[in-house]
Amino acid sequence: TMANALMRKAANYTINQWKSLRNIFKDGAAEISNNLCEQRMKPVKLLLKNCMNIGSEAAAENSAFIFSLIESCKLNDIDPQDYLKHLFECILHGKDCNKEALLPCFYKT
Repeated sequence: TMANALMRKAANYTINQWKSLRNIFKDGAAEISNNLCEQRMKPVKLLLKNCMNIGSEAAAENSAFIFSLIESCKLNDIDPQDYLKHLFECILHGKDCNKEALLPCFYKT
């Protein structure tokens, strides 16, 4: 019957995704849904048409990197301008900065 087929499909999905699902059970703060990430990528997707003639693959990768940093800042309630200023100061002036501390999720204002 259709109910059995749907149940079998759900069980197979669970078995195939078990490794990822275990991580959710280990950490209660882990999100089950990726909707938040998808919503954060919407502005990047909307800019896709404008970036069609960006110039080179390297320029596209650099733009994607900057977009990702800015969206990570927004996700962590950080002012992107302050964060980028701090990041570039550390890089340009050779400040002794821990690389992990430069990630938006660890940035302290």
